[in-house]
Amino acid sequence: MDLQERYNQYWKTWHESERTFYKLLRPTQEEIMQKTLKSQLEEANLIKEVGNSFFKQQDYPKATDFYLKAIEKAPENQYLFYFKEDHSKFKLAIMTNLSMCFLKNKQFNLAVLQCKEGLKQFPLNVKLRYIMGNALGEAGEYEDAL
Repeated sequence: MDLQERYNQYWKTWHESERTFYKLLRPTQEEIMQKTLKSQLEEANLIKEVGNSFFKQQDYPKATDFYLKAIEKAPENQYLFYFKEDHSKFKLAIMTNLSMCFLKNKQFNLAVLQCKEGLKQFPLNVKLRYIMGNALGEAGEYEDAL
């Protein structure tokens, strides 16, 4: 084998190995989906934080809007297999924040409905029970509040 043939063979082998290497580096569909879900959840958390800032400013209607946008950004059905625990924490925070906004806006029925929905998924959550008790008490349903 002369020098030119060896040189050509070397580069052919090198290109084959490079092609194989980059094929292995390409992310799988599952990895792409996980990355997308993770970024959606991060964006939803950022939207929730904007809602939190409006809540601190006592602008409850705007806070409610941002909490609802955050839920729309990361719907639960997408997180059944990946990041389920992270989404569960996110959802609990949104549910308690929304119910608190309704309570502060004196929309007691909505606060109670939101708490009941939250307690279906998080039955032992003390914060939701507390908010529901307050909302029921404010609505004049004292026995249910107790």
